[in-house]
Formats: sequence, C-alpha cells, structure tokens
Amino acid sequence: MTSPVSGAQPPPTGAAVLLVDDHPENLVALEAVLAPLAAETGTRLLRAGSADEALRHVLHEDGAIAVVLLDVMMPGTDGLETARLIRARRVTEHVPIIFVTALDADRRRVTLGYQFGAVDYLTKPLDPEVLRGKVHAFLEIHRRRGEQILHERRRYADEVQAMREAALRDEASIVRTVQRIGTALASELDLERIVQLLTDEATALTDAQFGAFLHDGGDAPAVGDAVVRRADVTGDPRYADVGAFFEATGGRPRVRSYLAVPVRSRTGEVLGALSFGHEQPGVFTERDERLVVGIAGWAAVAMDNARLYAAERTARASAEAAARTKSEFLATMSHEFRTPLNAILGYAQLLEMGVLGPATPAQHAHLERLEASARHLLALVDDVLDVAKVDADRMAIRRDELLTGVAAAAAVMLVQPQATAKGVRLMDLGAGEAGVPYLGDEHRVRQVLVNLISNAVKFTPPGGEVTVACGTAAEPEPSVQSAGAPDGSRGWVYIRVTDTGSGIAPELLEQLFEPFVQGDPALTREHGGTGLGLAISRRLARLMGGDVTAANQPDRGAAFTLWLPSPVPHTAAAEATVGAERAHTGSSSRQTPALGRAGITEAAHAPLDAPAYAVLHALSLRLASEAEAIAERYVAALRSDGRFPGARELPAVQLRDHATPFVGLIASQLMIIGETHGRAPELLRDGAQLQRMMAELHGTQRYRLGWSEADLERETPLFVAEVERALHAAADTRGAGGGTAIPDDAVRGAFQYASAVTRHMFGQATWTALRAHRVARATDAT
Repeated sequence: MTSPVSGAQPPPTGAAVLLVDDHPENLVALEAVLAPLAAETGTRLLRAGSADEALRHVLHEDGAIAVVLLDVMMPGTDGLETARLIRARRVTEHVPIIFVTALDADRRRVTLGYQFGAVDYLTKPLDPEVLRGKVHAFLEIHRRRGEQILHERRRYADEVQAMREAALRDEASIVRTVQRIGTALASELDLERIVQLLTDEATALTDAQFGAFLHDGGDAPAVGDAVVRRADVTGDPRYADVGAFFEATGGRPRVRSYLAVPVRSRTGEVLGALSFGHEQPGVFTERDERLVVGIAGWAAVAMDNARLYAAERTARASAEAAARTKSEFLATMSHEFRTPLNAILGYAQLLEMGVLGPATPAQHAHLERLEASARHLLALVDDVLDVAKVDADRMAIRRDELLTGVAAAAAVMLVQPQATAKGVRLMDLGAGEAGVPYLGDEHRVRQVLVNLISNAVKFTPPGGEVTVACGTAAEPEPSVQSAGAPDGSRGWVYIRVTDTGSGIAPELLEQLFEPFVQGDPALTREHGGTGLGLAISRRLARLMGGDVTAANQPDRGAAFTLWLPSPVPHTAAAEATVGAERAHTGSSSRQTPALGRAGITEAAHAPLDAPAYAVLHALSLRLASEAEAIAERYVAALRSDGRFPGARELPAVQLRDHATPFVGLIASQLMIIGETHGRAPELLRDGAQLQRMMAELHGTQRYRLGWSEADLERETPLFVAEVERALHAAADTRGAGGGTAIPDDAVRGAFQYASAVTRHMFGQATWTALRAHRVARATDAT
C-alpha cells in the first residue's frame, strides 16, 4: 500500500525515499524516524508493502528515488529478487539500495544482497540516528548527482543551441553567397571576371585552402567529365598531377582533400572544372559537393553567355567598321559628286539665261531637261549623303519646341506645286491651326514630311487625294521603335499622311524603310525615285526620339505617320489645339477679311495678262527658294535695329519663328495664282489659315518674349522690306532677259501684283498677331 505521506500522484517532484516492508508497523516506524529529515529536505517518503508495489513506484518515479530501504524477508518476491529487478532496468540500475534485516538470521541473505547491487545494510532494531545519517548521505549524493545531470543537460542544450545557431548562420551565409553569385553571374559578360568570381566565392563556401578553374587543355591537369571528391589523394597516382599543379602555382601546400566539378556548356562540351584543395584530409563534405555542382551549372550558363557576347561583340565591331568605311566612302563620293553637278547646274542656268547668247526654244527645252536631270542627281547625292551622315553618327539634330500645324503647313506648301501639276488634291486637315508642341529639329521634320507627302502624291493617280492630319496620343503605336524620347518629353504627337493610291503589299511594309528598297517595280519605273527617302525619314525621326510607321488603309491607299515626342501631356496637348484665340473670341470686335480670290484681286487692283501670270509664277518659285535666306536677313535687320535692343540676346530660332513658313505661304499663293491665272479660288487658302497660324505662332510667341504691341507693329515693315527686296531682285532677273523676251509691262505688272498681295497678307498677319498678343495677355491676367 502507499502511505499518505508519499502523495504518489503524477507527475512526481523532488527526491523520494522508497520504504519497502510487508509489515505496516515497520513502515510506520521508518516514517517516524525519517519524517524530520523529510520535512527538512523536502523529501517524499514512499511506502510499498510488497515487491510488486515497490516496482510500480520505481517505474513511476523514473529516477526521483534517492535510496530504497528494502526488507530482505518478504513473502512472495523477497527483497533479494526485488533488488535484482530494480537493478535490471537501465534507468534505475544505479539507485542505491539499503537492506533492512535481522541481526543474525538474515546474515547470509545480506551477503547475497551485495551481489545483487545493495550498497549497505541496517540491522534491526534500527538506530534512528544511523538511519537518518545514512539516508541523508544518499539524499545528498542524489541531490549532487541531479545538479550534475542538470548542469550537463544545460551544457548540452547550450551546445546544441549554439550548433543550431551556427548552422543557421552558416546556411544564411551560404544563401547570401549563392544569391550574390547568381546576381553577379546574371549581369557579368567578361569571361575572366566570371572565372575569378566563381573561384573566389566557391573557395570560401567550401572552406578550401585554395581553388582554381582548370581550363581543358594547357598546363593544367586533365579535366574529366565526372565529379571527383576524395578525402585523401596522397599516394594516389591518378591525382599526382593535381598536387603538383597546386604546389607549382603559388607555393601552396601538398593537396590531400580534393574536390573537382566539371563545367559543361549547353552543347555538353566540358569547358573546364572548378577544383579545390586542402592540406588536411576529409575536409570536403557531400554538402560542399552539392554546392559546387549547383555553382558549376550557373557557371556554364554564364560562360556560354560570355562567349556568345564576345563573339557578337567581335562581329558587331567588324560590321560597324565596315559600315563606317562604307559611310565614309559614300560621304566622300557624295561631296565629290556635288562639285561637278553644281557646275553643270550653274552653266545650264547661264545658258538658259542667255548670258552666252540667245538660245532657241529647242535649246531651252534641252537645257530644262538637263537642269532637271542634274537636280534629280543632286537630290540623290544629298540623300546618299544624309544616309552616310546618319550611319556615321554625324547628323546634328536640334531639340527645339515647335508646332505641328506649322510644320505640316510648310511641307504642304512645298509639295503643293507637285500635287497641282499631277491633278492630285492635297489637303491639310489642320489648315489654319498652329497645332500642338513637339520636340524636334524644324529643318529635319520638314524634310521628313516633304518626303512622305511627295511620295504620297507620286503614287496617287490623277484625281486622287492626299490628306495631312495632326493629332496627339498618350502612347505611340506598338510598332514605334524610338531610340528614346528626349528629356522634357511628356506625351506624343503625330502627323499622318494618307493617300488614295494602290496601297502597299503587306510583305513590303517594313522593307520600305530599308535603303534602296521600293514598292511595286512597275510603279517605281513610272514615277522614279531612289528608295532612300523613307529610309532617311525613319532614321531622322528616330534620331529625334520618334519614328515613322506605315500602314495600309482599308479600301484605299497607304498611311505614313511621323511620331514625335511632345513637351506636354496628351490631354494638355489636345486642349492646346483649340488655342487662346478660340477661348477669347470676344476680346476683339474687329474682324479680319478672308484672303480669298476677291481679297487678292482687290489688293492687286486689276487682273494680269498671260505673260504677267507667267512672270508671277516665276517670282513665286524664286521667293520659295529664298525663304530661308529672307528669314535670315529679317533676323539680321531686327538685331541691327536700335528699337529692338533685346533681339541681340535672343536665339535666331525665336526671332524667325514664323518667317520661313510665312514667306513660303506668300510664295504658295502667288504660285497658285500664276499657274491658274487666278481662276482656282478653291486652291487659295482661306485667310483663317494665316490668321490662326500667326495668332498661335507669332503674336503669342512675341508676347511670351516680352514684346509690346508697338514692337509687333514696328517689326512688320522690316519683314515686308526683305520680301519685297527679294521680289524686286527676282523681277530684275526676269526683266534682264534670258532666252525669250519678256515684255517690261508683264514684269512690272507681276511685280506690282506680287507686292500688293504681299502687303495685303502682311496687313492681315499683323492685325491677327496683335489680336493674339492681347488674348495671351488677357489669359495671363485671368
């Protein structure tokens, strides 16, 4: 049975003394003797009346029993057998057992008890002091052993925790190193740096003393196609060359531990091996082998990429050198061609002008054909020169903030004679609107647009239609392959040229932009062309951060689109097309008359005769060809005039903002009148075109520069003077004779007509500019 003192309920706590006797009175006596000690030391006293009960206590307490007081003589299983059973369990084999026996009768049994593991014995009657002393001694031994076990457990736990933390740190370090290797290899294309990186990092990961990348061949040991991991290669003839190699490279100690992993390319070719050594045996583990195998896989990809990059770089360098040589040759030959061609043109013009004597009508016809052919060849040379400049990266591109409507109007004006001659209707859908801002080179944008519009007119049959439209977009078409929009760009603008021709074969859409590639050969033979215009146009557009795209229109011809970056967002650009003038239409009650045929006739006072119309046509051509020069002289006049002191500090592009397109517009009007003898009012641009263009492009711009309305009015006579000076010089040339005789009255009448139209248009332009100036000022005020 179990004594109430024991309180043997799980889980047991503290040390315990097991009292085993089949006589309850003896157990009571033992408890009475040991109770003070138990109270003092916090020891539990466990009672057992039989061997079975004692064994249950031992099994339940599981090491908490400090000593067993065991009666030798018990019915059933006696004390000796009980002691043997306790000692048979590994957990309790060291529990001390004190036999309690009679003084004489059990002496023999006590002797046997020592054989079963007893440590002491007490004879009845028991001496309380001796009993307590011996039990106390075993309790102290048990306490000390418990403290020692606890200390050992804590030390072991600390060691395990330290090992776990070290392993985690080691794994974290490995992960970081592997990530660093992967990142470096993904971005590295230099083969030598790849090899050095791999060797250094893998040497540190494997705790090797030294490592190397053994290339297949050369003085290095032979590289096999299998992984090698050896705890000790000392005396192994298969690895004698490995040890000799490491010893010879840097005086390293003799190799004992050795690890080598081959690096294979995509094709299975062995590129080399990552090899590592250590002077101690058994250094490299299976984990080291797995790490290096993984790194070798990355190394193979990186080395393959590096070799491909090196081969591509070599091929690209050769191609670029060949392209530079070709471009330099083309540029040189173009310059060489220009000199004799300019001489041919010059002498042909002298002959046509009659400087060397009168020319017959037949000779004039031949000279005109000669001049046309020379100009065609000169244009081809210019195209080839442009291609060469772009290819050689010698094309200078400006980044100015300009307007799409102005660029489109200028290009349409230049191509209009070609369209009129062919009977093609050329329409600028944004006529009269300044358009929206773009970033680009004014001259190169005009060159691109003239190419696109001229091509459209060329491949559109008589009676067809070519339209030019401007617009904005948040993003360009997916097919746009810009070299990158310049700084300051925030949106996109486009100028689209569509025609009603036969369209483009789908397989030729992209090839059209390659040099010397054209569409239908039959159409090319009919219309001429070199196949360079579109190639130059796309390259120029991409240099400006834009692109040129081509597409077929459903049930009609083709559409070519020039894309350019814009300094304003898409929504702001769309609103900008409305213009300040529309937002403030009530700012002025005065209306500007339309520049139709009636306005021109009224300005010129009287119609012309046939010879005068011919002279007028010639004057318009001369004026158009000198538009740039007139604009330059106009800028020089502004800068030299003391009434415009700030003009000297302003860039020329700001002073001549409207000059070139405006001169071109005057020339276009005169050209239409001269070609149609004034009988094509539908071809004359409405005065709103000039009015709106000037409002956006000139009056508003001058206000932004800080010019007053008086400044605007003062600058107009300077511009008029330069245009009239050019007209006068052209009229003098026609009147001086050259070939056929031109009546003086015709020359004088044409000049007076042109001068009157010019002044009339300038008058309208000045008033429109003043009105735009006021609108801009009112806008800022609100």
